[in-house]
Amino acid sequence: MATETFFKEIILDEAAVDRLIAEMEKPRKPHVPEFDVLEELKRGEEWLQQRISQSEKSSEQIKK
Repeated sequence: MATETFFKEIILDEAAVDRLIAEMEKPRKPHVPEFDVLEELKRGEEWLQQRISQSEKSSEQIKK
């Protein structure tokens, strides 16, 4: 089996291919993110609302 990278060709013998296949077929634990996605979205929305309200306040001051 041969495959190509950007820089060089890699040639694998049958034993190496069998080991790779065996590793890829092993069951894996599902990936659990280290942070809470919903909490991050909530924090982002709160940050955005703060920036919007600050922008509105500063634009009102400029109009006065």
